[in-house]
Amino acid sequence: MTAATTTQNEVSWAYRFLNLTVLGAFVLASLALNGSLVRKERKVRIEESPDSAISASFRWHPELYRLLAFGHVPASVDWLLIRFLVDTNLSKVKNDQETEAFRILNLATDLDPAFHALYYHGANFLAVARDDKVGALRLLEKAEAFMNGPMKSYPEQFRKETWANSWRLFHTKGYLFLFEFQDARRAAEAYARMAEFPDAPTAIRIMAQNNQSPEGQFNLAANSITLLKRLHPEDEIYQGDLIRREKFLLTAKDLVIWNRKLREIAGRRRPSAADFAKFRREYSIPSHDRLGGEIFLNSGGSIDSRTPKIPTLGTDLEAVLKEAK
Repeated sequence: MTAATTTQNEVSWAYRFLNLTVLGAFVLASLALNGSLVRKERKVRIEESPDSAISASFRWHPELYRLLAFGHVPASVDWLLIRFLVDTNLSKVKNDQETEAFRILNLATDLDPAFHALYYHGANFLAVARDDKVGALRLLEKAEAFMNGPMKSYPEQFRKETWANSWRLFHTKGYLFLFEFQDARRAAEAYARMAEFPDAPTAIRIMAQNNQSPEGQFNLAANSITLLKRLHPEDEIYQGDLIRREKFLLTAKDLVIWNRKLREIAGRRRPSAADFAKFRREYSIPSHDRLGGEIFLNSGGSIDSRTPKIPTLGTDLEAVLKEAK
């Protein structure tokens, strides 16, 4: 092998090595860039979730959406309904965060304000499954505005058939004010509206009227939950949430009634542990409440539960106990 051949081979090897080095560096740089973009995309996706206040999901102006439907608005509304029905996001929102599901329903009812089911089923889903009480109330108020205005020009047959059982909208509205907004007065006003509908069952009319005493308000709230459970028997998640709320409500009712009876027996003096033990035997007070919390006599002489307190009928269990003294 000549010196020239040796030198040529060395140059060729160095050239190949340089090419491999450049190619390797390019591959590594590409991988690094791709990883950076993926991490950035994930960060953006987490920060801008569909329920985020800055999410652009379904933030359409109804007239623009109507224009882009090219005359197929009914089909577009049906698609929005399907989009809502297949939504698998059941996470609970916090701090009155607006949900994507509400924006879908809001757009659909802008396009077709006479679509009764969108208001009723949508509001129930938002309130119970997603804890979107603000979105649920906005839908119900939108339905009420349609009933008080544009619907009056619709044929009577349409009102009787398509908007039958409209009292249910006010039942859901009463439920919202009672459980989610803790406003018993506005809840009573919403329930009173149910009696205005000729097709409202007699039991519903009676239920709306029996809300003057504390026991009556508890019973009204419990009956509201019972009715909602009957209207949506197939939805297991919805049923589970309603059963949990019902247990909290009935626990509060039990504590109020037991404390009232115990104080009647004890008179002016503070009930003692012996008083409570006797009372527990006579009235069959269980050792634990409906949610598993231990029932005991607290230092103030009131029957209490170790179940974490949640708002109930415009107040919490602590306040209910104080008011019952």
